[in-house]
Amino acid sequence: SAEPFAGFMAAALLLLSTNKGALSISASVAGYLSLLLTLVRSAWLGWFAGFITLASSLKAKHQMRLIIIALVMTVLVVPLTTIEPFSQMINNRLTTFSNIEEDGSAQARKATFNGLIGSALTNFVGDGIGSGGFDSALLATLFNLGWIGSICYVGGMLLLIFSLFHGSEGRSDPFIGTAHAIVMTCLVRLPVNVSILGLSGVVIWGFLGMGMAAKKYYQHQSTARLNQSLPQNPP
Repeated sequence: SAEPFAGFMAAALLLLSTNKGALSISASVAGYLSLLLTLVRSAWLGWFAGFITLASSLKAKHQMRLIIIALVMTVLVVPLTTIEPFSQMINNRLTTFSNIEEDGSAQARKATFNGLIGSALTNFVGDGIGSGGFDSALLATLFNLGWIGSICYVGGMLLLIFSLFHGSEGRSDPFIGTAHAIVMTCLVRLPVNVSILGLSGVVIWGFLGMGMAAKKYYQHQSTARLNQSLPQNPP
């Protein structure tokens, strides 16, 4: 469906932005057009937040390359969005950002959230994992786990995210910076999507895991260099 596809595509496009392969440009053009055609606004906003996170975490030389790629993608993709049948669909969806109060899907989500938030906030033990289908990660977490489980789950997740973003490894290693960006993409979508469960959850948990593994690798390398620099005790 459109929502999981858009989440995977946003992550893939961020990965491609730091890739130097021969096919990365053509793949990115097709990918950006596909992302726009999903009409999933939360994925668009998530990608933008991820791109800003990636740009701010890289060294100057990598930032310049990222900006050049963004300009090239703009030149190549924008003309495609003016061609029918792409133009009308994409433009109609973009205009809803400036008139969200009259957007039907946004108002339906708002009504659902307002109708369920009261019950969610008074659900202390939860209804069990997998109960109900919700558009918001907040509602899903509270209804599935209750306050008791949510505090443990969210607390552990926040500690993991803090550990991933803490440190300067992302400035020297573009992959770690990209992992930061993809995690941010998923976090931005949490209020209106359940991007931590099911197929969509593969993205955030996968890159949290790979990002932490990369940090552990650099920590191990740093410890090894420190041990080598210490004077050896004579036998």
